[in-house]
Amino acid sequence: MESSTRRIEELDALIAALPDILNSPRIHVPIELPGSRGKRVARASVGRLLRQLAQLEASEETRDLPSVRRAREQYEARRERSPERLFAKIGAELKALADGYQFFVLGIEAEDRRCFKDYMLEVSVRLEAARLLERAGKHELLEPARQRLQGLDERLRPAFVPDDEPARTDGFPTDRDRHWWLYGAPRMADDPER
Repeated sequence: MESSTRRIEELDALIAALPDILNSPRIHVPIELPGSRGKRVARASVGRLLRQLAQLEASEETRDLPSVRRAREQYEARRERSPERLFAKIGAELKALADGYQFFVLGIEAEDRRCFKDYMLEVSVRLEAARLLERAGKHELLEPARQRLQGLDERLRPAFVPDDEPARTDGFPTDRDRHWWLYGAPRMADDPER
């Protein structure tokens, strides 16, 4: 339960920081979180808030806790009150994730061996973007990022070799058709597996 307690404390801190996150010109704002050795500083964002909320709502141990329900209600109330500001912030976070993913795809296109070796690490950026898009829902402010990520996915396809098992899921439910980039890895042109 200690792990759940820490995650709920983090969720409470993220919900409390949501107005600061939305009012900040930055994607991430610093927050203090309780820790076993005292307080620690973490980076808060709407994406981190949605990730923490989704993890707690997915757990049988925590989904029905009043603090988790209250956090969902507060997030939804904020979404109703200021959807443009909220989705603009999510869009900015998605753009930052897409920028990182684009750098990786450019490396694949340039046959940079490091990018091929680092796929397990780099695919986490794409996975985080997919999670954020699915958790945030549909909104016109998110469409440019969604389209950009799909375009980058298509640029990755020529170097991609499929596999039966996902490279990683991090507990995220995956659909092989929608998340094809998890099921395999890119290979260099001179790789016999390609």
